[in-house]
Amino acid sequence: MTHASSLDAESKPLIRLKNLPLPELRAQLLALGEPAFRAEQVIKWVYQKRVDEVRAWQREVEGLIGNGDWDKSESRLEDIKRWEATLPGEMFPETKALIERQEKG
Repeated sequence: MTHASSLDAESKPLIRLKNLPLPELRAQLLALGEPAFRAEQVIKWVYQKRVDEVRAWQREVEGLIGNGDWDKSESRLEDIKRWEATLPGEMFPETKALIERQEKG
């Protein structure tokens, strides 16, 4: 795979792979000489990183709510909602439970 540092930044703009739909990601990776299955690997990796981030924030919000820090917990819950909107499917049940706890305050 060609590393970004070896590309001439003026002639080739950087592409945010995580923003590409799977068919476009596959085409970009093929153009770089990577096998087609690499696209699925990238998608899974990005998805898992997002899930891991949401889980870490959920733990943070648990602590904030436990300490009665309602303003910070509300702000972080908004961050979680934005991140989860980038993931397929519905909101995580854990996030829904945190929102309910925060609203009961």
